[in-house]
Amino acid sequence: MVRSFIFSLLMSLPVSGLAAKDVAEDDAQRLAMYAARGEIVPCRELYDSLQTLAPAVRDSVMPPHVALFCRLAFARAYGNARQVVAVVDSLEQEYESKFDVRGLLALADVRLNAMCGEGLWIDLEEYCRERLKWCARRNIKASRRKPFMQYEALARRFAARPPVSVHWEADSFAVPVSRDWPILLPVSVNDRHEQPFMLHTAQSVSVVSEAGLEEWGIAAPTAEQLSITVQGKSVKARPVVIDSLHIGKLTLADVVLYVVDASVMPPYNRVIGTDILRRMPYLMLTDQQAFIRCTPPSSDASGFGDIACGASDMGSRGVETFQLYISLSGRLQTMGSNGISIIDTAFPIHADRPDSLSVRTWDLSCLKRSCAVAFDFQNHRLSLIGNREYRPLVVADYIASDDLFGLLRNEASLLLTASPDEIVALEEALDKALTPPAVDELEEALQRAVIPAGESAVSPVTPRLLLHSRRGLLFEEHDGLQTSTRVLDARNIGSHRIDLKNMLLY
Repeated sequence: MVRSFIFSLLMSLPVSGLAAKDVAEDDAQRLAMYAARGEIVPCRELYDSLQTLAPAVRDSVMPPHVALFCRLAFARAYGNARQVVAVVDSLEQEYESKFDVRGLLALADVRLNAMCGEGLWIDLEEYCRERLKWCARRNIKASRRKPFMQYEALARRFAARPPVSVHWEADSFAVPVSRDWPILLPVSVNDRHEQPFMLHTAQSVSVVSEAGLEEWGIAAPTAEQLSITVQGKSVKARPVVIDSLHIGKLTLADVVLYVVDASVMPPYNRVIGTDILRRMPYLMLTDQQAFIRCTPPSSDASGFGDIACGASDMGSRGVETFQLYISLSGRLQTMGSNGISIIDTAFPIHADRPDSLSVRTWDLSCLKRSCAVAFDFQNHRLSLIGNREYRPLVVADYIASDDLFGLLRNEASLLLTASPDEIVALEEALDKALTPPAVDELEEALQRAVIPAGESAVSPVTPRLLLHSRRGLLFEEHDGLQTSTRVLDARNIGSHRIDLKNMLLY
């Protein structure tokens, strides 16, 4: 909705004047269109080309407020929240007459999100009060004032919190990641146990489920609900400020997570989005680990091998470097089923021929065909390092190895590529695995551990999902992202209780 507001707003801006050349006018019109649509790459190129014109000519075809709007588009795309706030402030203070009410409210919404994400609570409360007075003067209806009231209440609740801060215990480190989609990495908060979160470059904010928050001993907030986008849909979420969030040796203090309810299904209910990813200047993914650095390595390709814990065979071979532009529209930044769109620098963009732009879209299989994939968020680059054969696991692989937990975790992605026969096999395997066995089928020790219908477990620990397989009852143990599957029998039932109705272990 905000994007449509901004598009209609910018399309109404006067960008033509006493232009020296018709081509400059055309460029300025395209510039306005690209900025409004969030098409950062051609917008950046045209903006830079217009900067080379003489000041009088440049200002006639690209007035200051249009240039500011382009800078706003760049700041949003590159995740620079403080610059977003500064540019919106300039637009509101100096060029308010250039926008209608709908456009000004759209700008305000962008600023509200940026201030909330950075934890600028004192400034946020002051801004909301000022905008509410502005709404009163303009006789703006109550429904349009609601966001300011929500954010003001949120700012008051977190007023004692400082802004988000980043702490590095080491300049570089590694954490384990999952092999196939979704790409999971271990995340912990407040020194509690780690939980697997999906790395997702198409998600602008990081989210956690209510159940995941409770696993960390944090009560889900009950106050203000804000609208966020998950899987391209608008959902309601409740912001919570986390004392400390840890990914390996990286700690983010006073960071905001958005708590979603059970309507958001796994793996999209535990996501590390670009709001956190952009605070990692450099991230490189291999099959088993993510290497994270506080600064990108040198431009020399051999630097990529050094970080990979002895993977010097990568060296300078097979390195292709692309510009990675992160756009808030989601069209240029999707990881998972939709791929990642990358600007191929082998084909430069020409301002007079914008159709020369070459964009490659890479899905996970394409990325995994490289020995490693390096995200340089500081310089907006992506590098594919080395070449290799890669075969994604299919339904038959999980069934043959009796890896039912892996089948369950990857169900959503497998359904995207499975044949009709594979879908039938997947559904049959999971239906059986999630169907509780009859009590009399269990051995005596397990029968005694079953919770009778209508009763609940005493002092339950974190529930673990049970699966019913040909080997018996299975449960999964987690150590970060390292998981192991155990058969539940008389030797390990111990003091646990089994809720067969819901297939949970206590």
